[in-house]
Amino acid sequence: MMKRMMGLGVALAILGAGGTAWAGYRDSIPVVIDSVNRTFYASMGGARNTTDTMSFVEIVFEGNGVFGERAIVAARNSSGQMGVCIATSATVLSALRTITDDGYIRVYWDASNNCTSAEVRASSYVDMRTP
Repeated sequence: MMKRMMGLGVALAILGAGGTAWAGYRDSIPVVIDSVNRTFYASMGGARNTTDTMSFVEIVFEGNGVFGERAIVAARNSSGQMGVCIATSATVLSALRTITDDGYIRVYWDASNNCTSAEVRASSYVDMRTP
């Protein structure tokens, strides 16, 4: 009887551990700003789901006959530090257009606040935003 109980305990432990593995890896990526290297990154869910009232990520697309098309990309972390740049490059604009509500973004900018690079990810492990 004791062996049977131990066997059942081991089986339940294995199943319990397996249940955790089946759920998959998850990560909440908050807004991180590196003003020295002129970059910021965040998951949209990490910014949205935070308990602070400061963090955000925003991409605003604009277009008109004067300056053509551009995007203003901004982020603020929990301590109020901001990163802002303007994207006019077709390749950077193209990458920015792919962001989703549940995506991840990393942006680099130059000394003139021009967005020089944008990385956008759709990953299963990135926290989804909640309403």
